[in-house]
Amino acid sequence: MRWDAAGALAHIGPGGISSAILTARLVHLRAADATPAIRAGGHVATGAGAKGDGADIILAWLGRSKPPVDAVAARPAAAYAVLALLLRHWNALATPMALREEAETRVMAIAYAACRAPVEAESAGQLLRTTLRWLSLLPQEGPVQRCWQPEQLATLKALLTRFRDAGSTHATALDALVRGEEAAPLWRWGTWAVLGWSVFWGTFLFAFPWSRSVQAAFFWNPQLRRMFSLWFVPLLLFLLPPLRRRLLAPFRDALVAPARLEDLPRLGFFGQTRAQPDRGAPAPVAALLPGLRGTAVLRGDAGLGKSSALRWYAAQSRLPVAFLGARDCAEGVDVAIARRIHNVQETGFVRSLVHTGALTVIVDGLNEVSAATREKISAFAADMTKGHVLIGTQPIEWVPPATARTLDLLPLNRAEAKAFLLSRPIGADPASRVREQAYAAAVEEFLRRNLDDAPSNEERSAAALVLSNPFDLTLAADLLAQGLLPSATALIDEAFRMAEHGIPGEPGYQAVAGQPFPLIRFGQLAVAMRLEDRNWFKPEEFPAELPSLLQRRLLVRRTLRSSTDVEERVLFRHDRVWDFFIAAAFGNDPALWEEHLADPRFRGAYLRIAETWPTEDANRVRDLLVVNAANRGDHTTSDSFIKRLEARRKPGTRRPKG
Repeated sequence: MRWDAAGALAHIGPGGISSAILTARLVHLRAADATPAIRAGGHVATGAGAKGDGADIILAWLGRSKPPVDAVAARPAAAYAVLALLLRHWNALATPMALREEAETRVMAIAYAACRAPVEAESAGQLLRTTLRWLSLLPQEGPVQRCWQPEQLATLKALLTRFRDAGSTHATALDALVRGEEAAPLWRWGTWAVLGWSVFWGTFLFAFPWSRSVQAAFFWNPQLRRMFSLWFVPLLLFLLPPLRRRLLAPFRDALVAPARLEDLPRLGFFGQTRAQPDRGAPAPVAALLPGLRGTAVLRGDAGLGKSSALRWYAAQSRLPVAFLGARDCAEGVDVAIARRIHNVQETGFVRSLVHTGALTVIVDGLNEVSAATREKISAFAADMTKGHVLIGTQPIEWVPPATARTLDLLPLNRAEAKAFLLSRPIGADPASRVREQAYAAAVEEFLRRNLDDAPSNEERSAAALVLSNPFDLTLAADLLAQGLLPSATALIDEAFRMAEHGIPGEPGYQAVAGQPFPLIRFGQLAVAMRLEDRNWFKPEEFPAELPSLLQRRLLVRRTLRSSTDVEERVLFRHDRVWDFFIAAAFGNDPALWEEHLADPRFRGAYLRIAETWPTEDANRVRDLLVVNAANRGDHTTSDSFIKRLEARRKPGTRRPKG
């Protein structure tokens, strides 16, 4: 019988797809152990798909077979061929139920495999194919890509209808695939829009530091800027430090302009000045400042080098720094910073930059402002719990934020004073009259005469007090480099005397102009300049007097560069020099000093009065300062005035005149 059956089959020829479907039905109608024999018979009957009508595909995917999923993985066209074949013969595959359920399962397996994302690959081969396909479609489809062409999607929809009619458990899953495919064009356009938006803002931020046109567009349209960025760019700037630095790059010079970093090499920062952190062990300020975190207060008397230390810190910091004068912060520290960056971002964003440590803030001269401004600065520092805020001030009646560290600058001892004098750049300047070895010898003679050979202990103590102050030492170095040997106890007074009367071989102002220096009128201008917060002279202001003061280094020239111009200005070299001239005007007009008792900008001038005026006159000033302090509740100036005035009465602690 077997030979007869084989002969009949050979005579009739291979069966078609109906034989394959019949084989699949028989598999599900017979016991599982009969499956191998039935499938073998089916393959023989169809001649392994010899007719080319898809019989081999039916047998490959149905009839309890191991489906060839890899053959359609990441290959929508191959998958579509199988799905279309199943759809054409779906009615024949609908019975028995077990065959229909198997066909539904195979449809889902084919659909998932064909559109598998690279991250869903189950093998290295699938990963390679899915990745290459995604990359090939990226220029056309974008990151979110369609899997099926319209006619292929129509086949899926037709199968979905069959699933729903039969109440298939796979209908929901297939419906999700179809809906996701229909939404792909929307996702594609959305991703292209996001990509284009990202490219635009990326290019914008890349060009921002160099392009004035881009900066202008950013400056002039704050509302348009916020809307066009979809309020998302500020979030990115907040989260990504490199973008924040990019945004702040064009404003670095503006943010640190008050620090005058270009002058630091000429001034020669002396990092060995000792500071005492929170009453701990003293250490060089150059070693302490870089390690500070959070809020810190650098405190010290006038001339001890607070501003120089803060400027040095700003110069060596790798992160963006905003260097502010306390006077600029009357409306708030954040407002002052926002103005420096031309209000490119609002104060809230500025605060976020500081709070996250992306922008270090340095505020100098806290003692020069009103109690209200000090409170605003203190509140800002207290709010920046994770930021870095550094405040410079003289010892005043003020309570720093609870979390702030305090560094107290200490006066220089004799060895440090000598090292400071020898480290001054002017001692090696080829333009100096006395330099190199001669300058070192002049330093030794200056210290010997004012300390070792002082005529009395009182004079020695007064000189030691002066020589512990870096500002006075800097002025002394300038005079030594000019070939002069000044008295340590009245350096500013002596420098002014030399400017007015000259020295042997160099006539002063009086010899050149034929009249005494107009000290009172000059001091009155100094008062007006302090009221304007202007530490520089206009060309028409005392043009004949300025050269003599420049010669003795009471005034200095500085070059200021802007985006369009370069301007040279003449300035007081230090607030203490400025206070010298203000005190002279006050001494000539009691109504003038009475007028400014409540103005913290004149604190230094009143302290000079305490140190240099006759005791009876200084007592008058003291009494009015005390009354003013009682009325205003601010004892910052009056307390320091009383301490310095009392120090003059103690033997061995007399304050110097300069």
